Amino acid sequence: MADTTTGDQIKQLTEQINTLVGVVSTLAKNQAQFQNSGNTETSTTNDTKIFDSICARIPMFVYDAEEEKTFDNWYTRYEEVIIKDGASLAEDLKTRIVLSKLGQKDYALYTNRCLPKLPNEISYTDTIKNLKALFKSTTSIFRKRQEFLRTEFGGGSLEEYTGTVLRRFATSEFKKMTDEQTCAMVWIAGMRDPSYQDIRARALQVLEQKPNLTLLELESDVKRLLDIRADARAVGGSVAATSDVNAVQKFQKSKKNTPEKKDSKQPPSACYRCGGNHWVRDCEHKKVTCSYCKKPGHLEKCCRNKNRENKSPKVKTVYIGAASIDGAERIYRQVQINGHCVKMLLDTGADITLLSQNDWTALGRPKLEKPTIKVKSATHEPVKIFGSLHCKYMMNGRQESGVAFVSNTDTLLGRDWI
Repeated sequence: MADTTTGDQIKQLTEQINTLVGVVSTLAKNQAQFQNSGNTETSTTNDTKIFDSICARIPMFVYDAEEEKTFDNWYTRYEEVIIKDGASLAEDLKTRIVLSKLGQKDYALYTNRCLPKLPNEISYTDTIKNLKALFKSTTSIFRKRQEFLRTEFGGGSLEEYTGTVLRRFATSEFKKMTDEQTCAMVWIAGMRDPSYQDIRARALQVLEQKPNLTLLELESDVKRLLDIRADARAVGGSVAATSDVNAVQKFQKSKKNTPEKKDSKQPPSACYRCGGNHWVRDCEHKKVTCSYCKKPGHLEKCCRNKNRENKSPKVKTVYIGAASIDGAERIYRQVQINGHCVKMLLDTGADITLLSQNDWTALGRPKLEKPTIKVKSATHEPVKIFGSLHCKYMMNGRQESGVAFVSNTDTLLGRDWI
């Protein structure tokens, strides 16, 4: 009987111990869940603080291709702040930091380029890649190399000048230049005579379009231009190369005989942005938009497009030899002027383009401006000029705008349109 009682007591004690163990286990689980919840809230709070701190330290990105303010340069400066200081942040938070530094206009442009996706649906790596491609430099690598070679010290601090040289050297990527590109640059730079101006222009245009062109290919392309010039001279019946034949002699204003003050701190010419007497880098009108051409970086009074359209060149005499020669050996080009196809006689030696009265009538007799030039034939006989007109023309697949002079001669395609 005593053994039975003792056994029941042991059984009851065991049940009580198991119940107590279960209660303790439940309390431990609840406490662990509570601690995990607190850690999650703490982690979220820390991420928010890091996010706000990085955003406060990084300025807004301002894109200016002319001043080489590209996204690549901006990101290179602040990459470590985002990557290292924000190492604990998720990829989407890093993406939010970068996108928050875009202005309203730049963000709208990037958003449109992302469609049909949304910016937050793109990974951080792809976001950086896309922004570098969108907000990049618009200056070709060949032009950067030319600017580097033409770098001059215009006064100011030596530290700033040294920084300019080093920056232009880095952006011009001289270390990546091939032997052919180096030879091409020397080849072009060696043609310093003014008579080679059109050759230099043609060579630079070719290299701009085909930077990997070999020197022999460049030579072949330029020789085609020289052959056309030679053919035009042969058609004109003139073998002697004189500056008075098929050339425009422009009036030049006489310079005042006043001694120039040599001051290294003064710019050599007026600022092209506003016309002021200061260096271009110090101009306060870098962000202004021209009210005439709608392009940034200059005032309307300094707009080259406006000055080019409103001011016809002051010309003393133009000799039109090719236009007065008969024969089947003439070289003609088909040019679309204001939507009308016009057959024009090619003359690469003339600086102006002439339209016959018949072709002017075929264009609908557009309004002419008062003539400002005098034209003579190869026999020095005066050629009547009725006026000039601004028109749009298309030739060889490219569309341009220019000035043509209406005369009583045949239609002539001058060098200003070629």
